Amino acid sequence: MAPAAPIIERSALIAPVKTTPTAPAPASFMVDVRWSAPSACPDRAGFVGAIEGLVGHRLRLSAEAGVAIDGQVLPTAEGHALRLELRSPRSLVVRELEGPRCDELMRAGAIVVVAQLSSPDFASAPESALEPVRLPSPAVGPASGEPQPSDEDAGRELARPISTAVRGAERVPPPPPPPERAPGSTDARYRPRGAAFIMGGGEFGATPRGTGAIRGGVALRWPWARAELRAHHAFTRSTPGTDGLRVRASLTRGELVGCGVFARGSIDLPLCAGVALGAAIGTASGPVLTSRTRTQLWWGLPVEAGIGWAPLDWLALRATLGGAVSLRRPAFHVQAARGPVEPYRLPAVSGLALGGLEVRLP
Repeated sequence: MAPAAPIIERSALIAPVKTTPTAPAPASFMVDVRWSAPSACPDRAGFVGAIEGLVGHRLRLSAEAGVAIDGQVLPTAEGHALRLELRSPRSLVVRELEGPRCDELMRAGAIVVVAQLSSPDFASAPESALEPVRLPSPAVGPASGEPQPSDEDAGRELARPISTAVRGAERVPPPPPPPERAPGSTDARYRPRGAAFIMGGGEFGATPRGTGAIRGGVALRWPWARAELRAHHAFTRSTPGTDGLRVRASLTRGELVGCGVFARGSIDLPLCAGVALGAAIGTASGPVLTSRTRTQLWWGLPVEAGIGWAPLDWLALRATLGGAVSLRRPAFHVQAARGPVEPYRLPAVSGLALGGLEVRLP
């Protein structure tokens, strides 16, 4: 039975490959070999062994080598596809092959590697990088019990056209080294970026009844966190009134908060907590002996969870749900005809829902 035709790029090999131990090494430098393939395919040791069988020498492998061979096998509708990347200080060469059988694809990849490493313009290194060792000729047939072709027959078989799709063989220059950072400069991942935002919505508990609220502020943003300095105002609302006595009150405060951020793509989810300091302003009306506007100091702890979506690099839509715990609850007292009365005291907890826009600086 004739052996199955291995898979190889047609122009990769023209003459038979000699596997005798005395053949000169096609490459004389340390290499880093990486291999990823489905479990049914040969593993990294099989790929390295195929290369060593072709050169007749044992490769000197090192993860820090200047030359790297990266092979990745993926299943396709017709069988498997192999992507080979060969990197050296001089260049990056990419080969992509497809074939019905994974083992044949691996052997073809090994021959492509040997042919590329033999190229004088791919890399240069000391001769001591390969350690000679006597190896048996590798089996290239479909089954171990069948007769194997000679080296000359194998070379002619490899050069024969086959029904294999070979795509994208191209040589590209290696990526340029990253620019050196100037002394004292900050990594971009740790450099904060600015933002300004404005939001509006509703709030309950900051005034006698549910009311509208508005917020504006600035922020420093990192990929995983943000810090905000903001001003918040809950608009004036009045109590329902008891015996004709009513109190109109509003709450204005400044907040300093920090947020942990979970971000994925254009979506970010901040979870924020901080401190707030402000003032509640109230005025009584009705059957009172004296009526004047009073201002009461307020401070508390805001806690919020939000979501942001950035359709553009410089613009984001934001929404937040949260509230504040009052550490000091302002109370308003008036002198009515029947004596001192406390018509209103701020609740211990308030809640809010806001939405708005954020402009992000580069």
